[in-house]
Amino acid sequence: MHLLRPWRVLQDEGVRGGLRFVFKIATDQMIRRRVCAMRQLFDKYGEHLGAISLVGRREPDMPITAHE
Repeated sequence: MHLLRPWRVLQDEGVRGGLRFVFKIATDQMIRRRVCAMRQLFDKYGEHLGAISLVGRREPDMPITAHE
């Protein structure tokens, strides 16, 4: 789990979002505690954590209809 690693934050959020993330961590003690606790859990259980994603996509030629 690399979600809270600096390079991954930049990759996911971009420079602007990464800077906003860092600013919030630096200025809000409650957010900083929460992020540090999450990172500790990711480090401790990272080998046992995983994720599955599901993406749905509508076919372009199918009309959108309202159900009555």
